Amino acid sequence: SDSSTELALELANVRKQLTGKKQTQPKAIANAAAKAAKAYAKAAAPFDASFDLATAERVYCTELIWRAYLTAGIDLSDQGLEQFSFPFSGQYLTPDALSKSASLQPVYEFNQVRSVQSPALDWLY
Repeated sequence: SDSSTELALELANVRKQLTGKKQTQPKAIANAAAKAAKAYAKAAAPFDASFDLATAERVYCTELIWRAYLTAGIDLSDQGLEQFSFPFSGQYLTPDALSKSASLQPVYEFNQVRSVQSPALDWLY
């Protein structure tokens, strides 16, 4: 379709702009990933309800981040896919798997402070 052709051209342009010395600089990589994500939004890529990584025409939230950084030359799936049997059966790329990528560094850690003492809320902590 026209939107997938337009998306492919836009992603190729992002990769082309990243060539040279800049490609190893974190800011250049982040900017390229942001441009790639914006290209998916501009192409109005539909949601991938089957969570299939085989094609880029449809994407789910974690896949969008993975594909954006992949376009910038960084594969955030270095920790592999996660196996699920319920509610879906198969291997999936999850936010947790992406967060464990060796290519990422934490910029903030949330340390939850428990200020309310209530047995009814214990499941939150």
